[in-house]
Order: sequence, then C-alpha cells, then structure tokens
Amino acid sequence: MLVTDQQGNYHARLRENEIFFAVFEPDGCILSESNQTQKISYSHLRQISAEAISGQLEQTRPSPHRERITALLSDLGIQQGSCVDIGAYDGLNYSNTHFLFEQGWQGLMLECGPHRFALLASHYRALPAAQLSRAKVTPENIVPLLNAHQIPAEFDLLSLDIDSYDYFVLAALLKHYRPTVILTEINEVIPPPVKFAVQYDPAFELQIQTRFYGQSLAMLAELCQQHGYTMIDMYYMDVVLLDNRYLEGEARDLATLYREGLLDRPRPAYYRDYPFDVEALLQADPQTACQLIQAGFAPFKGRFICEV
Repeated sequence: MLVTDQQGNYHARLRENEIFFAVFEPDGCILSESNQTQKISYSHLRQISAEAISGQLEQTRPSPHRERITALLSDLGIQQGSCVDIGAYDGLNYSNTHFLFEQGWQGLMLECGPHRFALLASHYRALPAAQLSRAKVTPENIVPLLNAHQIPAEFDLLSLDIDSYDYFVLAALLKHYRPTVILTEINEVIPPPVKFAVQYDPAFELQIQTRFYGQSLAMLAELCQQHGYTMIDMYYMDVVLLDNRYLEGEARDLATLYREGLLDRPRPAYYRDYPFDVEALLQADPQTACQLIQAGFAPFKGRFICEV
C-alpha cells in the first residue's frame, strides 16, 4: 500500500507493522524505517545504489530545558496547549516540544533539511496532533505558514532555532502572533550591550565552522521591549522569554542574566572555533567588542548588524 501526505511525501506499508517514510529529492530518495535511514541515489535508469546515512540511531538526547519548561507551564496553569517548533531537527534530539506532543499537545513542526525531516516524520507518525511541514522558514513566509496551519494568534509555546537570521523571523512572527512562552537561540558569545544580528538573506546557508549566525542577547532584548516580553532565563545559547502579562516580580537585569547564563559557566570547547578571541571579546569594552566582531566576520561584511 502506498499513500501520500499533504507535503507530497510517501508512506509505504510493505509487511504487517512495517512502514517506510520517503522523501523524494532531485538526486535521490530518503527512506526512513524504524530506527534506520537510507538514501537511494538515482545513479542510472537501470541501476540504483543504496548509501546508508545512519545505521542504528544514537541514543536520544533530551532537551536540557524540559524540567524548566514543565515547571514554567505548570506555574502558568497550561496543561495541554499548542506549540510551534521552528527548526525542529529530527523532533527528538534536544527537542523542546516532543514531550509536549506526547502529553497531548497540538501544533506545528517546521524543518527544511530532507534527512532531518524524514526522521521527524518517522518519529511523529504516532502523534497525529503534530502537523509537520518541510519548509525553509523566512521572515517573508513565517506568518503565511502559521496561518495555513491554523495556528491560533495566542498560542502557548514557541521554540525557534534556525541558526541564521533568527532575529528577523521572530520579529515578523511577533507582529501577528503572541506566544506565551518563547525559547530562542542566540549567538551567546556576543556580550551586551553589543547588538548583533545576521541580516535576512534568502540564499543564506549555515557554515557552522564560521560561527556566523543568530543574534546577540542585547538584540533580542530590544525585540522583547518592542513586543512586551521579558527574558527570564538564559543557559548558554538558549533564552526563555515570557509574555509580560504573566510576569510576576522583578526581572533580572541584562548583565545579571548574561553573567548567570554564560560568564559564570565553563566555556565550551567550540568557542575556540570562533574567528576572534572569545575571552578577549567578553572582557572588552563595547566599542572594542564591536571591532573584534567586525574583524572576525569580515568575510560577511554588509550581511550583519553590529552596533552599541
């Protein structure tokens, strides 16, 4: 039996209780079944070769924020709500939303990578309340995408992690939607008060070795101020925002949040990969910090904001 879903992807039942999920690409087909994924390349009309992308999947790595999210939602009195996950990856590893869908939540998972989306679809086939869409999210299409999937204007939780022009996607979304809780990534080594953000470019492709992506904490703080949110927690690159209507007590100032979220914590090894000295950056005055960032990201001149 062969059926197709709304995204044009195929599900095939070969034997009892055996289901394959397929995504067709110009150069091949990605198949996902149980805990194994393969890519079938179209090498010749009469010849097909199979290349294993991943054999047995690695042990699932849960989100480090699960307990924090659970406690926050409990405090807000939200039990079964709606969520949107932008940059959902495979839907399991480090997912901020998978455990919510397991608890009966509904919402939308957005992922553009073909291999990751194949895994995502396979993992979520038993969770029909999760709508899946393979799409490259941009500031231009995020609102139409949410509209098309009938996401309520005030939904409960947004997770945003696209390692690119995140600031501009969030800015576009907040003009029309108001999630109660937001988890979003920043480029955490860029200290306040430096305002940094990668400009929107439809042709942007992440090259992780350059560390050129995202937004700074100060840039995100400006967006929070514009739309009525407060940053209530930071853990390295992950920041939690809360709608001010549900905020009780005094929020920590930006310097305290940054110190607790990064400065007082051990430095990850990948900080050595940045094109500037991270420790020098963290200790520099704002103007010198901007100069270090601009020099390090010189190959991307004109493609980012960096100011005090």
